[in-house]
Amino acid sequence: MNRLLLLGLMGMACGGPQPQAGEPPPLEGVGETPPIDAPADENPTAATEQWTVAPERVDCQGEAAMRCMRVKRGEGAEWTLFYDAIVGLEAEEGVEYVVDVQITEVANPPADGSSQRVELVRVVSQRTVQAAAGCLSSDDCEDGEMCFGPEGCDEAWSCVPMRPCTRDLVTYCSCQGTTVRGSGSCPPEPYSSRRACP
Repeated sequence: MNRLLLLGLMGMACGGPQPQAGEPPPLEGVGETPPIDAPADENPTAATEQWTVAPERVDCQGEAAMRCMRVKRGEGAEWTLFYDAIVGLEAEEGVEYVVDVQITEVANPPADGSSQRVELVRVVSQRTVQAAAGCLSSDDCEDGEMCFGPEGCDEAWSCVPMRPCTRDLVTYCSCQGTTVRGSGSCPPEPYSSRRACP
């Protein structure tokens, strides 16, 4: 008897509690909570920004000559050229839009395509803007006149009587989104800031 008791104790120590006589053995895995995988982020590289879209398109040069949007990518940003399209936005000439957009990185973009997809989330506001008469350079003016106006792209420049210009060379970011240089007192065309375009 002592030998049987010793064998029973050894079995309990090695295999844990044993079922009683007539009791079915426990099913493996029953009563255990399976692990739950966290949901994967559908667009781990997507970002949302608020853009202002200018009411007019301008001439620009990509793979070929084309017409581009001008956009401000956030509050206080400068106007920059946007060579692609905002998917879902049917922008009308003469209408300024404020929109929320989702920007997603494109895996393996084509050689002549964008590395980002910009898609409309919602139109925050829109307003019709009257096209202002004015000039874009002194070439639009009569003899003895020059094109001149304030810094910024929200007010049209006008032809004014020619005046002497300083002979320094200043860098400007034009309202067309290109870096230009000219006199510090006579900028060559409408500009957003006195520095190179980003």
